[in-house]
Amino acid sequence: GEQTLTPPLLARFDFPEEWRFMLAFDRRGGGLHGEAELAAFRTLPPFPEAEAARICHRVLLRALPALCERNLETFGGVITDMQQSIGDYFSAAQGGRFTSPDVAAALAWAQAEGAIGIGQTSWGPTGFCLAATPEEARQLADRARQRFRDRPNLEFLVASARNQGAQVQVVALTDGGRGQGDSRPGSTPSPLRKAGLAESTH
Repeated sequence: GEQTLTPPLLARFDFPEEWRFMLAFDRRGGGLHGEAELAAFRTLPPFPEAEAARICHRVLLRALPALCERNLETFGGVITDMQQSIGDYFSAAQGGRFTSPDVAAALAWAQAEGAIGIGQTSWGPTGFCLAATPEEARQLADRARQRFRDRPNLEFLVASARNQGAQVQVVALTDGGRGQGDSRPGSTPSPLRKAGLAESTH
């Protein structure tokens, strides 16, 4: 909002406990960040206002009600549509709708297999899709590993949503300014944590 540095939270609903994400990682690289990300935003044109309004309309009137009603098909359809639109907008900066061509290929295959809710986390390269149950997600991930066994840079994991708000942990700075919770040189936050997900074992 105009009066806050951080936009106010308008709505937050729990994900159904049985829903799962299949995540597709590309170990070869990361998405834009730092100065490269700032440069991309400076060169991209403004996002079309009419398209922003269309996405907001679909999220408010279809995605959020579908989430409350546990309607995965409708919810996933809106996510795919929104991700395609935003991916196309950022394609000039990231080389296509997805940052990683291999992740793009894996998700196109998953969609042909019936997966829904297809998209990319932030600048990628991690991609995702939704499954209705843990078993469905595990089977999809197993088939993906078999299908893309010739691309060792790809990794497939199953994750569940973290149905809780953001948490901030204050740690003492030691050893030249590194926090105790991040003592490894060059360490970065887990992609699962950044995406608000938790790796699933069931």
